[in-house]
Amino acid sequence: MTPPIAAIIYGAFIFYLFRRLSKEGGPMPWSLWIPFIWVTINATRPLARWLSSGTDAAAFSDDVSGGSFYDRYTYVLLMVCGILALFRRPINWRPIIHNCHWLIILFGYYLISTVWSEDIFVAFKRWIKAVGDIIMILILLTEADPVEALRAVFLRCYYLIVPLSVVSIKYYKEIGRYYGKWEWETHYCGLALNKNSLGLLAMLGGLFLLWHMVDMRPKRDAKPLLLRHGPDLVVLGMCLWLLYLSKSSTSTVCLAVGAAIFFGGRLTMFKANLRSLGWCLLLFGGFMLMFTVSSDFRGIIAGMVGRNATLTDRTLIWDMLLKSGSNPIIGEGFESFWLTSKGDNVTDEFHVIYAHNGYLDAYLDTGLLGVLLFVVMLYVAGRNAFSHYKGGSRLGCVFLSLFWSCLLFNYTEIAFGKSNVFGLIILLIVVYGPFSSASQTAEEGLESAAPLWPQDQGV
Repeated sequence: MTPPIAAIIYGAFIFYLFRRLSKEGGPMPWSLWIPFIWVTINATRPLARWLSSGTDAAAFSDDVSGGSFYDRYTYVLLMVCGILALFRRPINWRPIIHNCHWLIILFGYYLISTVWSEDIFVAFKRWIKAVGDIIMILILLTEADPVEALRAVFLRCYYLIVPLSVVSIKYYKEIGRYYGKWEWETHYCGLALNKNSLGLLAMLGGLFLLWHMVDMRPKRDAKPLLLRHGPDLVVLGMCLWLLYLSKSSTSTVCLAVGAAIFFGGRLTMFKANLRSLGWCLLLFGGFMLMFTVSSDFRGIIAGMVGRNATLTDRTLIWDMLLKSGSNPIIGEGFESFWLTSKGDNVTDEFHVIYAHNGYLDAYLDTGLLGVLLFVVMLYVAGRNAFSHYKGGSRLGCVFLSLFWSCLLFNYTEIAFGKSNVFGLIILLIVVYGPFSSASQTAEEGLESAAPLWPQDQGV
């Protein structure tokens, strides 16, 4: 099959998926196309690199300052359009502010921390871009049916980029593959920046597809099983294939853990022991601590997932970063450690521009103060995910699976910052707040009750 014919076939399949979703949930309001574009760009590669070669895209990910003229003003335009969309809505800000007070404190500290960055302008630009995530989240959650809005945006995103990643790898190899200049190997990236980003793309796509097929489809659908789920199973198969090509052990384990929690949450045994979840979190923290400090324990676990005891030199990177001299109390400024000479030393030694550990990255950038606020934010997200699950929300199981997968993913990769969709999802869980009777009414779509957040009429 020639590349143009393959592009036409895959394009027709994507069009069919979009049309099918519109028939199920109705056409997507114009305002939701704003977060759709934002999420799609963040889930793949910068807009200016979409049609560039995979090697050029991977080289772009090594640029610590990042950004381009096109991407900068695309993000600004999307943020302006998002603010205008929010201004059109008679939003009740009280419950939102109540749910987000810790998030407001965290972002306030991030803003203050830009002052002691070595490059205040770059740090401030990154903070503004991070605020853009909040704007997109507010657009989603101020729809009349926030759950349907989440499905409309995230499913369309992965309906688009998963097949396009497959066609780019198979038929447009200069876009979907890149040459690792340090390993002297060919890697697969699809429409992402690198193989790890491709693994994250496939893993999140898989979890959202499971949620869509299991929780969001009508329970009494007369269509045959294959007709009802066949196209989604095809895309899910593409996700698994991309995950295999990425060779990302972290994303593979996270998908397995996320799927186990997603389906395990439906078991009576799981529901009957909800109080044990807090102990599970404590055990998880202890497991991660043991994994960090014990090389023998790390070697056993790493061997089980096909990695060496240093996690492909990650633990060596962590040791050097902890000895780099970063300010332990306030860090080097919001997303600024890798702009410093300390970061340059680690880059020269290991050829990386991030710590391969989101918790350590938070410590380097914002110090112990930032880590404390960050942990509180994660606690709020976990509490809200548990509340949705306990209350029977349609988002309960998927929120739990995404939250736990994020905790695990953030241990060997970066789940927050650097335009990461995973971080946006966790912020979304924080802003959504705990599950309540009001939000349940909005989810069920009862016309007799006003939604938690009113919306403007989409087109």
